[in-house]
Amino acid sequence: MLGGEFSEFEIFDKLPTATIIAADSGFHNMIGANTKPHILIGDLDSHSDEELEQMPLEIEIVKIVEQETNDFEKAVQHAIRLEKKNLLVVGMNGGYLEHTLNNWSVFAKLSKLVNLVYFEKDRYAISLEKGVQLKTTKNEIISIIPQPNAILSTIGLKWELDNYALSIGGKEGARNVAIGNEITIDVHLGEILLFIDSKLPYTASYN
Repeated sequence: MLGGEFSEFEIFDKLPTATIIAADSGFHNMIGANTKPHILIGDLDSHSDEELEQMPLEIEIVKIVEQETNDFEKAVQHAIRLEKKNLLVVGMNGGYLEHTLNNWSVFAKLSKLVNLVYFEKDRYAISLEKGVQLKTTKNEIISIIPQPNAILSTIGLKWELDNYALSIGGKEGARNVAIGNEITIDVHLGEILLFIDSKLPYTASYN
C-alpha cells in the first residue's frame, strides 16, 4: 500500500492470507478501513513520534532512514527479504505528477526482481520484457504502453501487432480490444506496461 489515491479496500477481502505492507504514508490510506497493515515501512517522515508510539502492537514497524531508495522500493525490497514472490501494489498514483512517474519507474525496475502487479479501478498493470498468455473477456480493453521502446507481436486483439515498434513519443498501443477469451503477447525487444481488467485473486501466466 503506497500513499497515492486509493479506496478499493474490498480487494483485501479477496486476499485474506496476504501480508499487507504499508509504505510510510500508505498507512494513512488505511485509516478507517477494516484491514490494518501487518508491516509499516519507510523513512517514516509522514508520522510523528507520538503517532508511531501509539501504533497497535501487532503492526511491525521497520524504519529505514537512507534516501537512496523511496518508500515504495523499501517496501518491495523488504517483501523480497521475506521471500514474497508475488506482490500486488496499490496507491501508486495521485499527488505530484513527478512522484507518480517516479513510482512507475521504480515499478518497472523492481518488476525485474519480483512479480509485481499494480491494481487500480478494477484494472491491472504488469511490466513485461517477455511473452505473456492470459485469459480475457470479449471486448476487454487491452492497453500496451512501451517503456520507452518495444517491438512486439500479438494474437487475439482487434488490431493485431506483428513485429510492431512502439515508442513513447511515437506509436503507443493504448485501448486495443480483445476479440475472444485469450490473448498472447510476445515482446521481442524492449519493455511494455500491459493494462488489462483485473482478475483478482489471479494475475497472469508468463511464457
